[in-house]
Amino acid sequence: MPEAQEPTRALLVEDDPNIVDLIRSNLSVRGFEMLVSADADRALRLLETESPDIVLLDLMLPDADGMELCRQIRERSSVAVIVVSARGGERDKVTALNMGADDYMTKPFSVEELLARITATDERSRIWRQSSIPSASGSIRSSSTMSGDSVSSSRRALSASAETSVS
Repeated sequence: MPEAQEPTRALLVEDDPNIVDLIRSNLSVRGFEMLVSADADRALRLLETESPDIVLLDLMLPDADGMELCRQIRERSSVAVIVVSARGGERDKVTALNMGADDYMTKPFSVEELLARITATDERSRIWRQSSIPSASGSIRSSSTMSGDSVSSSRRALSASAETSVS
């Protein structure tokens, strides 16, 4: 009998209460465990104490630069990071991906696209974490295979080129 998978724990870093309500309600009803922070300091504390599986990060926070927060998250953790921001310029997307984000969505966005990106990123992240588990000999495995294809341990190889739809 297969072992039941624990619910995905998502950390939402967003200061707009309307966006928080939209994302939290849509993810909670689908079985996600939600953690919410409106500021960078609390986000970093939750990252350390709650070990989320994925971070949904707004770049325009009242107390910190979101790009810098993305870099700090990546320094501390290999957690999957999806930027969800109103900043839609190519330079912002490229900078966020170079700072450690795994994916980038622009606001406004459709909930269905957000869910699809979370699912895809979370699945890749779980495969990466499983492939990085120390073996009995103490060495770290750096890749895994899935349907015969090698899955790289690099987690920044996601596409940011798709534009999101308006909802």
